[in-house]
Amino acid sequence: MELAQVRLLVSDFSACYHFYADVLGLKPQSGAVDGPYEKFSPAIGSAGIALQDRSMMAQLLGELRGLKDPEGNLVELQEWLLLRG
Repeated sequence: MELAQVRLLVSDFSACYHFYADVLGLKPQSGAVDGPYEKFSPAIGSAGIALQDRSMMAQLLGELRGLKDPEGNLVELQEWLLLRG
């Protein structure tokens, strides 16, 4: 099994973006400095760190609350830790 991605919910997207890009030197996938989402990759390896605007995710989760899939199960958003293998 291999770690593919960790997603962080952040309140100050721009500051976090600059920290991961400028201080840590990770490569942004799209250059979305103002968010609401960006994935960063290291120079070596395949695991990435993704930033997600916290307020946008809270809004999305609020919209999903109580929704059911075709089988009648409650919908859950589970994409915080992605694993391959």
